[in-house]
Amino acid sequence: MTNQQSEAAAKPELESTTIRAAVYRVGAEMVVQDIPKSLESYQQLVGGYIEVARLPDDLALVCNDEGINYGMPPNRAYRFYNGAMGLAFGDFFVCRTEGSAFGSLTDDDIQRLPSIISRPRSGGPHQSIYVMEDTK
Repeated sequence: MTNQQSEAAAKPELESTTIRAAVYRVGAEMVVQDIPKSLESYQQLVGGYIEVARLPDDLALVCNDEGINYGMPPNRAYRFYNGAMGLAFGDFFVCRTEGSAFGSLTDDDIQRLPSIISRPRSGGPHQSIYVMEDTK
């Protein structure tokens, strides 16, 4: 191995400055986009302080910490890692977790999202319970 090859092998890969995430905006279809890896960009996307909900398969839903208190509209129902259901208010995104950091979604992750996240539907005109739409 030449000296230049040794130096190149010893250098760690450059860390990406973005993550590939699924972005869910209220009233819009999900889009996959690259988001800058910074707290400020996460907060800008969700419209305030962030809250992280653990989803199955090392995925995370990142939403506004007080979306419901700020009167943000319901966006999507989701399934927690333990099978319990939740409801996200306002815009949010889904990414992978890599230890204590956020990471990029894989193609397989994106294919699995409809089984974890769905548009909420009301249980009826006098019910305030939201359930997941049947994705089948």
